[in-house]
Amino acid sequence: MTEWLQSGDSQATGPDDVDGDSPVDTDKPVRAEKLEQKDKIQELIFAEKPIDTKAIEKYLEELFSSPDAKAALKEVRKCLEDLGDTMRRATVSPRDLKNWLISSLLNRGGL
Repeated sequence: MTEWLQSGDSQATGPDDVDGDSPVDTDKPVRAEKLEQKDKIQELIFAEKPIDTKAIEKYLEELFSSPDAKAALKEVRKCLEDLGDTMRRATVSPRDLKNWLISSLLNRGGL
């Protein structure tokens, strides 16, 4: 989050001029507004939200109460279990990591 906010990719905040080296120092209200927006974004993301777990569980029980829905849920759970097992057994080589890193950097435009 912090990295994204400081990178300038965030349209909500933009890059911060922490050194005060901007050519014209008349944009203090703009910087104050950006800091305020940054605080609001962090509050939205990191503040704990109340969750009514009983209502969610009741909704899901009703959602998956029909025989077809129960069968579909069972199939999804089995697929997820199989995927988890596959991922736990998989080995990652240094070559894999290098390829993933290069692909990630190319997709991000980091090279």
